Amino acid sequence: MKRFWATGSRPWTTACNAVSPATGARLADLLGERYVGGGIVGPPARSPGSTRLFLSGPRAAVAADWLAAGFIETVVLGERPGAAKALKMCYAAYTKGASALLLAVRALAEAEDVTDALLTEWSRSQPGLAQRSERSAQAVSPKAWRFAGEMLEIAATFEAAGFHQAAASVYERMADLKEADQPQLPDVMQRLLMDVRVQEISEPDPPNTRGVSRSETPSAPASRARIDSKRSSQRY
Repeated sequence: MKRFWATGSRPWTTACNAVSPATGARLADLLGERYVGGGIVGPPARSPGSTRLFLSGPRAAVAADWLAAGFIETVVLGERPGAAKALKMCYAAYTKGASALLLAVRALAEAEDVTDALLTEWSRSQPGLAQRSERSAQAVSPKAWRFAGEMLEIAATFEAAGFHQAAASVYERMADLKEADQPQLPDVMQRLLMDVRVQEISEPDPPNTRGVSRSETPSAPASRARIDSKRSSQRY
């Protein structure tokens, strides 16, 4: 970049990466007035009306005119350089964040052995949610490898780690499904639960039974199961 800049060439630059407004601002500082912020919503633009490119910055209208001939629909959000990045972060915070949350919920239910009960309750009070979780596993698995970084940018936009930090962990664990042939929910569950273990721990005697043998204590379970994680930072 420095060598290119030294040539004196100053092309227009439209940066469409899914990054936070703060990251976009650093790009604007580097590239100067010829920088245009961009944010893409939709699939690869193979047909008209499927994909929007949001643009912002002093030169956004000029960039929109240049890009108007293709299948991408351009939307100018104004002259504030960070607006397009903010819009992309807001949109993806829900779409990709909701998918990560739903898959994490399924993994938690599996770890706690309450999947059947959860699915039964969903069928009564949240019809269609079980099917949505299946579709989410199939849809995001091939792309999860690149969603983790986007979740971290969203977390930075919110200026707090919070849920989207954990969502980044969800997608990091699914990254190897990039080339998988039609991955299904069980494939995702295997990865989300890969370092969760059930640990048997002895349950202490109740205060009023000290000195009494366990065989003499009515209904005293020998142990209980606890879900533990190898890395607390990856709890969902």
